[in-house]
Amino acid sequence: HIGDEWCIYPTYDFTHCVQDALEDIDFSICTLEFETRRESYYWLLHHLNLFKPMVYEMSRLNISYVVLSKRKLLKLINTGFFHGWDDPRMPTISGLRRRGYTASALNRFCEDIGVTRNENLIEYDRLQEIFRQDIDDTAKRCMAVLRPIKVTFTNFDDATVPKSREVADFPQKPEGESPTHTVNLTPTVYIDAADFRTEDDKEYYGLAPGKWVGLRYGPCIKCEEVKTSADGEVLEIVATLANLPPDEKRPKGNIQWSPENGVTFEARLYDHLFLVPQVDDAIWEQQLNYESEVIITTAMVDPSILGADGKLPAAQTHFQFERIGVFVVDYDTDVEGGKLVMNRTAQLKASKPKSVEAPQKSAAEQEKDEKRKAEQRRQTELKKAMGNLDPKELFKQGEHVGKYSKYDDDGIPTHDAAGEALAKSAIKKLKKDMAKQVKTYTNAQKKK
Repeated sequence: HIGDEWCIYPTYDFTHCVQDALEDIDFSICTLEFETRRESYYWLLHHLNLFKPMVYEMSRLNISYVVLSKRKLLKLINTGFFHGWDDPRMPTISGLRRRGYTASALNRFCEDIGVTRNENLIEYDRLQEIFRQDIDDTAKRCMAVLRPIKVTFTNFDDATVPKSREVADFPQKPEGESPTHTVNLTPTVYIDAADFRTEDDKEYYGLAPGKWVGLRYGPCIKCEEVKTSADGEVLEIVATLANLPPDEKRPKGNIQWSPENGVTFEARLYDHLFLVPQVDDAIWEQQLNYESEVIITTAMVDPSILGADGKLPAAQTHFQFERIGVFVVDYDTDVEGGKLVMNRTAQLKASKPKSVEAPQKSAAEQEKDEKRKAEQRRQTELKKAMGNLDPKELFKQGEHVGKYSKYDDDGIPTHDAAGEALAKSAIKKLKKDMAKQVKTYTNAQKKK
């Protein structure tokens, strides 16, 4: 910014150490890829006769299905894949906050994983589990349906079934210690499309034509008729109510529902950013999950989500939707205008019961599955190939071809392609890579 008034333009190797020394930094902490810079770091400070901070290197934090490179993240913003630095899929503080992660959960996550010099890949599920534990006592439970199907009861007025029930906001607490809300049964309710199918079988516990199923916190219902559109889409289910089916046994299946006065909201469902746990830098854009954000504008939730004044909850308020996951109110919510937007922070730990069939996957979802399986096969083949590679040949193949001209007896490079001797720090790093390959090769040979 000062143009030709200064003839020296310092690089990172100059500015890093000098700035640390001038600011009296006691401990300069960086990631392992800068370990090779330690020699030049101290060399310059020695010749300038400046204070020498203690330098420590640690491994990078790598999280499955995530990239932390600012260059890659910026490209995803510029290309329109992300909506900004606070996109809920972003591994930024603002993005994680908007997704719904709490400060206490992030602090616990950092304490849990610690700091190490070993290469690592932290499972994303680990963060979600810590978050679920952190939010368990503060996220009010309620029922919601993501893809509503209308259910009309033909005998609502005549049925002698409970029409309302008090339900605990936090059912995990001892009886009597949790606040409650009222669930009201109405002549028309809405169930989730994932809990209905037109053909039944003995392994399925959801609703189907001619079958009984239990409503969560409510009576039992039987599907009498299904109304569909010209293209076969289910528009409405006509059903009857009863406390119990004729056999006097409550069905095993119990599904969530929303009354007809439920609150419509926009559900933003977030999933892994990439199709594979460990992203390949060479093809990372091909591994993007284009279904990592799915927006449903017609979801419904029980009106107990509203405040005592009947208004929508404020941004950053958490709720746990039974059998679906933990959601947080997004900043795009318009409390005065009546628009509710909610982000799914985490799915529930327990998988859905086998009785509930997931909706048929779309072509995009099927393609995503195929890409994931193909990448898994590639990773398996690569691991197998590395297991058969003699460690002494490690630096003579693949990406290393043409980089080195001389090697020691163990196959570790000692000179670069131009014949110049490698620095001790560079050789030290190569030895670490060699040690990993020796371990991989040895283990693979033992299994043969």
